[in-house]
Amino acid sequence: MKMDEKNESWQAEFDQMKALLHELQGEEISMFRGFIETILRQKEEILNRFCPKESCISVKLDYFGLDTCRQAELLQVLFLADERIWDADIDILCGCIELYPAKPEHTYVPIKIDHEKHYGSAEMNSYIRSFSQAEGWFQAAGDIRCGVTIEKTVTLNDEDFAFFGRNIGQDTPFTSGGGAEQFIDHNGDCHCILVKPEGSDHGILLCRDEKSGEFYSGYFPNMEWFEQPEQALDTPENGMDLC
Repeated sequence: MKMDEKNESWQAEFDQMKALLHELQGEEISMFRGFIETILRQKEEILNRFCPKESCISVKLDYFGLDTCRQAELLQVLFLADERIWDADIDILCGCIELYPAKPEHTYVPIKIDHEKHYGSAEMNSYIRSFSQAEGWFQAAGDIRCGVTIEKTVTLNDEDFAFFGRNIGQDTPFTSGGGAEQFIDHNGDCHCILVKPEGSDHGILLCRDEKSGEFYSGYFPNMEWFEQPEQALDTPENGMDLC
């Protein structure tokens, strides 16, 4: 789905919600207000219990007494409106919500930061929130790639990478302020940061595009795979087909 289509979809839902609120009267308004107040209170209870040293927390939806998908979606929107949370992922089937804090308390000590550029291709999407998800998506999705330039490679020790890998969108000294390192260029190619554990070939590609506000990521198995010729590569005139 393209960015303009996403915006149109959200705008349509917003307009529907406004129309619904105008139709509410009397007892309906009280019930709606009571539901919102309860959810907001429970949201704060969860955030207050959230350990700032954790990179991710999983909460059971039955804690909120939710019985419809729409209620769960509203809860997700409320979490996303909180600046302390950069993303909230709801799994209705598992009955839980994963919360990803914007800036957990963790001191990173990168082993190495290399600014050498590498050119190749990889599969990038906007659905991934952890390294394990990226790895699983890579194994299941096949080999559909787009042009990628690695602007910087950050090598972490195992402990730091494990913490970072549970929440790849968190704000860190080596990923923040990356407007010159993370962006989608005019050809639709993705300029990324590669974060990898020490002594390993694999890692995670990250691109937070400031212009669109989108966050893209992709599994990186090794440099040989990344740099090999890719016949299925998107052409510049078609641009980047990001998931």
